[in-house]
Amino acid sequence: MTTRVESKAWDWEQQDERWLQPSDEFQPVARRWQARGWKRAADIGCGLGRHSLLLASMGFDVTAVDLSRQGLDRLESEARRLHLDERIRAVQADLADLPEDLGTFDCVLSFHALYHTDLDGLKRAIAWVTRHLEPGGGFYVTFNSKNNASYRWPGQRLVDGYTVVRETGTEAGIPHTYLAYEDIVQLLHGYDHAKVQQIEDFYRDGRSGIHFFVEAYRSTP
Repeated sequence: MTTRVESKAWDWEQQDERWLQPSDEFQPVARRWQARGWKRAADIGCGLGRHSLLLASMGFDVTAVDLSRQGLDRLESEARRLHLDERIRAVQADLADLPEDLGTFDCVLSFHALYHTDLDGLKRAIAWVTRHLEPGGGFYVTFNSKNNASYRWPGQRLVDGYTVVRETGTEAGIPHTYLAYEDIVQLLHGYDHAKVQQIEDFYRDGRSGIHFFVEAYRSTP
């Protein structure tokens, strides 16, 4: 099965330094996971590896997955520099078609990544997480909100009522799926939601971005 949009690796040469620093939102979640004694983590859509490196520094064994070889190369280089390379396994793969042989995990992170596909691809990615996450395991994931002005920008192609594909700029060709809160409840029906936040970030160029930040735990029978 394939998505109706083509996945595209991120061009990290065109991105700024904020993608190198662990996010303020995820760090307390990582500490909660560490306090549970969890060790096996997956970072889906790891980018340049900021959160993979954070988790590895906290004692997690991390499987870092991304479509961009450029990002994974940077992660592996930084892991060696920090003597964390034995704790990080870098895997090049499409988040909409993740390999089944990566093992199981205590916790899974996907930060500003899982929505870079269409709705069907997003559903498959979440189903993969559920298959590979231990019962009671943690899932921290961010989604684009339909309240985001970028959902209605001109000059982009609407795919399925949820997904747009940018046609210009640094994100040209990269799909973005947008959800309402009710969509998240449906997509994560097999999870207990510890926290769901909708946060608007304001940028120096005058733009803003609205995302959902979801801390969820796979339900146990």
